[in-house]
Amino acid sequence: MGVRIRADDLIRAYDVLDAATKQLVDQVTLKKLEFVRELLVGRDMSPGGTRLSTRQRVAFALQSGEVSLDQLQELIKELDLWGDQRLRLMQLPAAALPSIRNQAPLAGQFQANFGFDPFNEKHDLAPEATLQLLYAEYAAKPGGRQVLRVVVGRQQVIENRVPEEEIQPIRVEDQPDLVFIPFRIEKRNAITFAEIDLASGLVVLSTTAGRGTDKELASLLVMVQGSLSFQLATRKNLEVVAGKVNCGTLGNEVRRCRLRRRTAQGSEIDVKGASVVTDLGVDPEALSAIGSTPAASNRFANCIWQTSAALDRDVHCHIWAPEGELTILGQVLELHVEHVLQRVLFHN
Repeated sequence: MGVRIRADDLIRAYDVLDAATKQLVDQVTLKKLEFVRELLVGRDMSPGGTRLSTRQRVAFALQSGEVSLDQLQELIKELDLWGDQRLRLMQLPAAALPSIRNQAPLAGQFQANFGFDPFNEKHDLAPEATLQLLYAEYAAKPGGRQVLRVVVGRQQVIENRVPEEEIQPIRVEDQPDLVFIPFRIEKRNAITFAEIDLASGLVVLSTTAGRGTDKELASLLVMVQGSLSFQLATRKNLEVVAGKVNCGTLGNEVRRCRLRRRTAQGSEIDVKGASVVTDLGVDPEALSAIGSTPAASNRFANCIWQTSAALDRDVHCHIWAPEGELTILGQVLELHVEHVLQRVLFHN
């Protein structure tokens, strides 16, 4: 399927990219490979097998005019915000909303605190590890909700194992049990943002999923506190919807799922929505995992919101009920996250 391209042409197309374009191609294929492959397929091009081959095909598409830099930049802007993220849901009282509906005074506060107006001067993410204010905007959500969105971010250094078809592991002749496995050091954009619904006062805080999400969200609140205050915001409690998911009362809309993992010492961790079953023993891996997973009834739900007329793909979601938080797992777009969020709130 797709246009056949010589391997040498693909390799050459990627190798001759300038540094800035190569970084953009690497970024967009690092976190959201699935949507980049869909972009290629939509242009009658093979999506490639490995991450490197997909990057080469994107580079070829750029040079042939099938894909533009603007399209890649718009794609990475959305994909940096959505998917593989932790959401915290909060509620502002109605009395706090008038002050955030007027852009002019907000822009003045940001100007005083950060030295620029983020509504009219959007900053790209600089290659550093410190949290940076990027931009602010009034935006329309899928479905029509109007929100104020404030976006900050930092670059993270990550290590990705290089596939064996690219570079073979190195074995030591006189030590056959010793293997050196190559890793590629790459950077990804870790984006954190706040959205405030201008009508209802619903606050959605979001950060890239993984370790340290509480710290990232706390850093966001501290960073913007001179311009926006969330002191009056209260956390949503999601025990009602978590209970419905775990009791199976939402029909075909949601499928409960379980997560089973074996640790290096042989313990088994079995997460099944409302309960956690494990043979802990003295296994530190198991103890660490169980400590981060609520075991009480209806306090945690592991589920998939299934494809329907309103949702064009399955969305895997963890609901952390008393924390008022959701984890969105996998590669999705804003419209998918918005659908799940609205259904969670509806059933809660």
